[in-house]
Amino acid sequence: MVAIGSGIRVRGAPNIDSNVVGSLDFSIVELAEPLAADAKWVQVKLSEDRTGFVDAKLLRSPVEYRINFAKMEGRWQIVFFLAGD
Repeated sequence: MVAIGSGIRVRGAPNIDSNVVGSLDFSIVELAEPLAADAKWVQVKLSEDRTGFVDAKLLRSPVEYRINFAKMEGRWQIVFFLAGD
């Protein structure tokens, strides 16, 4: 996953009131647990023996939808639309 901001708080538990155990700045992080489709919090690895939780809205998968447009004959058109890698 990729942290999409700077100063993103990593918490000790999946709760906004939990202690901050680290922070991320546009970082690539490894998941500590498989990601559920409806997850509100994501458990990430901070080091070999430390994990923490990040608000799922602040992380993105590098394998998401991508789209590209180009202006052709005076109109914007989709050039490609990818789902995943």
